[in-house]
Amino acid sequence: MNIAMFRVKEKKCATCRFWQGYREVEFRGRELFYVKAEAKPAPCMATKAQKTPNGTCFRFAAWEKL
Repeated sequence: MNIAMFRVKEKKCATCRFWQGYREVEFRGRELFYVKAEAKPAPCMATKAQKTPNGTCFRFAAWEKL
């Protein structure tokens, strides 16, 4: 499995609440630092399309785990 890493402050699909791909959070010390996501397209609930984790769109909303 190919993994992509994104900082939690980035407005990317991997950090958006609507993206449904596999992802998990990573901490550095006690601080939430990265989102690790599988680097392949996955469904987006907001756009009804397949989006890659590094994609962006105007419907971005921060993932509730962040």
